Amino acid sequence: MSTPEVDQAIKETELWDAVLGSLYKFDEMEVLGVVSSALSPTLPEECFISTYYRARSNVGSLLGLKHPKHFQAIGMLARSMFELAVDMALLESVQGAPLKMRIFLDVEKLRACRSAVDYEKTHPLKMLQSSQIQKDYIANNETRILTLAASTWPGKTFREITHWSAMKLPTRVKTLPTDVQEMYACFYRQLSWAVHPGLQGSYGLKPESFVRICGTALTLAARNYERALTSVIHALKLDRHDPLILKKMQFARYLPLTESADDEVVLRRDLGL
Repeated sequence: MSTPEVDQAIKETELWDAVLGSLYKFDEMEVLGVVSSALSPTLPEECFISTYYRARSNVGSLLGLKHPKHFQAIGMLARSMFELAVDMALLESVQGAPLKMRIFLDVEKLRACRSAVDYEKTHPLKMLQSSQIQKDYIANNETRILTLAASTWPGKTFREITHWSAMKLPTRVKTLPTDVQEMYACFYRQLSWAVHPGLQGSYGLKPESFVRICGTALTLAARNYERALTSVIHALKLDRHDPLILKKMQFARYLPLTESADDEVVLRRDLGL
């Protein structure tokens, strides 16, 4: 049953969905094609590009979720967008970040293989025929990966390496601008409620609350999508080839807020487009 509170929450949520969609169209027109055509990217560029693709895929999924009943999926995707944007920011600030990110990929593969093999030692496998593939990976790669890990993160045990930056998320966030810190302090835990089990995030809420959850998540997703786009634009030097590209992104962000063709003209003029 509709109420004034629900109607207002829906109106605000639809606005942020429109902002996210506008940024997605900007991405498709100004960024995606250049990224997709990158020839022989360097390792740093590969790290930015791969993370950018993940962020873009998340946004594509978010834009397909149009009902408050999707509040948990929307929250989960928004949390992922925050973490991806943090990673892209750290790629620009952590010494040796691209190499660390690449080595951490192998660290995680080794962990996954070890987990399956260790389980099979004490339990019969029912979902896998065997863990032979994992055993082969360990045999062929374990020594190399452990050696790389020890030299890349000196002073850290293998168990302690839980992120390529060797920092836990709260510490990572503290190295970034205050707007990122505020998002983490004020909203990250609420987004995590959509991921973890328990009553939090759904029990005892009013109908409009579920719409508000979607609106908050979409707001954060849009902000972090813009941050991720800015990172990949800088990394691939797209702003050198098109000095107006960041202005165009601003235009995409504000366009859904305009109410007439005249407003759009004024917005273009104010941005110098």
